[in-house]
Amino acid sequence: MKNIFRYSKKDSFLILYTIMMLSLPILLAFFTPSIPWLILITFFHVWFLVNGQNSAEHHHTHWPTFWNEKLNGRYDILLTMTYGIPVSHWRDSHFLHHKHVNDKPVNGITQDPISVYAIDPEKGELNNFWVYCFKGTWKFNIKGVLTWHHVPHPRENVPEIHKQCRREIWAFRLFLITIFVINSFYGLWLLGTYLLAYVVNQANSYGEHWGVLSRRGDTTQDSIGIYSKWYNFIGFNAGHHQEHHHRPGVHWTKLPLITPLLHPNRMIKKHGIHITNNPFWSHFVLLLKGEKAIPK
Repeated sequence: MKNIFRYSKKDSFLILYTIMMLSLPILLAFFTPSIPWLILITFFHVWFLVNGQNSAEHHHTHWPTFWNEKLNGRYDILLTMTYGIPVSHWRDSHFLHHKHVNDKPVNGITQDPISVYAIDPEKGELNNFWVYCFKGTWKFNIKGVLTWHHVPHPRENVPEIHKQCRREIWAFRLFLITIFVINSFYGLWLLGTYLLAYVVNQANSYGEHWGVLSRRGDTTQDSIGIYSKWYNFIGFNAGHHQEHHHRPGVHWTKLPLITPLLHPNRMIKKHGIHITNNPFWSHFVLLLKGEKAIPK
């Protein structure tokens, strides 16, 4: 039988993970548990959604899963339905992130669309962590995915890419509507679950670079590397973020091979996850005081 996987058969685990994550809300719509159990399940649901966004969906944007492009296009739609972020938009925005990692705005514009300076770039200031999480959720996700507000695609001038992005967005919207028709209570609950997942994903993005913003421009030390075995197992090597920034073309299964090429004094953490590497309290205090966040 011909191998359908372009890079590795291990990508099948990412597909299974995605199918599991798509099946969960369907099952919960039909068999909604009591509120205490639903809260507990939702805690893990949010965490696994964000994990899937940064593993299954992220990896596919860098390394298309299949040889067949039509199959990849259909998988793009499945990933979007599951994780709530249009793959086509993520792919191009994320590539710009790799090229212009957390750049400061010039004339009120950042080249990296998810830069930590991208919220209110006309101010030219580092975004407070909490502002990045909540206002970024509105700017990056809610406006273009859950509302009728049009958010330009990085390559909107390419008709086929623009059409594919719209297909993905509508697939996700129809998925939410279907869940709502099955169970209106859980439909509203699921909408809240995705909103929370967007916020957590923003926090994850901030934590991937917090503490090394002064090192931007050097792909051997401008990110945070986390070497917890369980995190890299569950996250499909998501902890090897510095390796990924240094060699974004290397498949996720081979990222550990890049570690020896990195700066010896880069910031690393042996435990935790990227979201725990954030200035939760200090930036909350700054927000209350109305003071600026300082790059670190």
